[in-house]
Amino acid sequence: MWYEIAKRVPWDDTLRSMGLVRASQASNGGQTFAAFALGMLVGAGLGLLFAPAPGAELRQRMRQEMEHQQESMQSH
Repeated sequence: MWYEIAKRVPWDDTLRSMGLVRASQASNGGQTFAAFALGMLVGAGLGLLFAPAPGAELRQRMRQEMEHQQESMQSH
């Protein structure tokens, strides 16, 4: 029953109205990869820009916090 209903749905139009297309109709996988890579670069750059502390200091704080958490878990 549901299969018959699903066959009648205009899926291409529905996807297009949401700004999507079927994978077989995607324009170019290279463009998708380039957008993904650009997003990674921008994200890494922003992460470095807004890092709360220099790398060595941040790693030391994280290490101390993990040790503190381990100690508190062992005491319970």
